[in-house]
Amino acid sequence: MTRNIAILAVLAGTLLLAESPAALGAAVESARALLRQPEEVDLRPRYVSGQQVRYTMETSSRANLTCEEVPEMNGKQAMSQALGLTLRVLETNSDGTTLELVYDTVRIKYESDDGTAEFDSAAPQRPSGNRPPQADPDLSAALEAMVRGMVGAKLKIQTDTAGNIVSVTGDGGISSAARSFMQSAGQGVPGMPASIPSGGDTARWLISGTRGTGRARVGESWTNEDSLGGTPLGDFKMTTRHTLRAHAGGTAKVAFSGRAEAASAAASPSLLGFQLKGCTHEGSYDWDTTRGMLSKMDTDMRVSLEGSMTGVALKHESVNSVKVRRVDDRRPEPAPRPRP
Repeated sequence: MTRNIAILAVLAGTLLLAESPAALGAAVESARALLRQPEEVDLRPRYVSGQQVRYTMETSSRANLTCEEVPEMNGKQAMSQALGLTLRVLETNSDGTTLELVYDTVRIKYESDDGTAEFDSAAPQRPSGNRPPQADPDLSAALEAMVRGMVGAKLKIQTDTAGNIVSVTGDGGISSAARSFMQSAGQGVPGMPASIPSGGDTARWLISGTRGTGRARVGESWTNEDSLGGTPLGDFKMTTRHTLRAHAGGTAKVAFSGRAEAASAAASPSLLGFQLKGCTHEGSYDWDTTRGMLSKMDTDMRVSLEGSMTGVALKHESVNSVKVRRVDDRRPEPAPRPRP
C-alpha cells in the first residue's frame, strides 16, 4: 500500500510540473522502478501480553566414534527427543518482551551398543517408572532420574524490541551434572553437545531465528554472528547467513546456512585432546508475518572432531537434526464489558 501511494505521488507531481513529454516519461520509468522493487517484509516479533503459543520440538542425533588403531573402541550412539512447549507472553512494552517457556511433555530415547533407555512423561505411570518394558531398566532409571525434572520446568526469557534474547533464567529442569553425563554418554566424547538442548538453546530456536534488522526484502540476505564461549573445546564463533526466499500469504520463507570456527587462530588445544575439524548447519524456517512469530523450522548440523585419548587417535562425527512446529496459539480473551 505504501509503495502504491509513492508511485501515485511520483506521477501526480510530475503531471503538475512537467513541461515536456520527456519529463513525463522519466516519471513513468521511476514509477515502474518502484513497482519492480520487492516490498520490505517485517520479520520482527509481535507479541501480545497474555498470549500463549504451543510448539513441538523434535531433535535427533547420531554419532560415530572410530579408532583405526583400536577397533574395539568404535561405537555408535543415537538419541531422539520430543518436547511439548508452551510460550507465554508475560509482558510486552517499549523496551521489549518478557516471555515464559514451559516444558509440558518430554519424550527421550537413547540407543548405544550398550543398551537402550527411554522416558516418556505422557506414558502411563508404571511401578518401574515411565519407561517401556523393552528398554534397559537400569539405563532407563538413570535417564528418568536425570530428565524428569524437565516436565513443568519454566524458563524466563527477556528480549529487546527486535526479538534478540537479552537474558534467559532457568536450566530447563536438567542439572549441570546430569547434562555432563548425558553429553558424554549420548555423543561418545565428554563435553560435546548432546541432543538435549539447554534452556537458552531451546529459546533461541523459537525466538531468535530472524534477528538482523528485523526487516528484509525478498532476495536479501543478512548475517548473524554468535559467540560460543567456555566450551570444553575452547571458544568459537558461529556465523550464519540468512536469505529471505519468498513472502506470500502472510508467510516469509527464510533459508539459512552457517559454520563454526575457533574464535582465534592461535587458540590452544582443548583439555580433552580433541579439535574441531568441521561444524556446519543449514535449514529453513517459515515466519508468520501476520502474527509476528515462528511457524516452523528445520535444521541439520554436522560436527567432525579429531583427537586422541591416551595416545590413541580418534575420530568423532555426529549429525543433529531439529524440527520445530507451531501447534496453535491462544490469544488473551477480552475483558467482559461492564453491565449497564
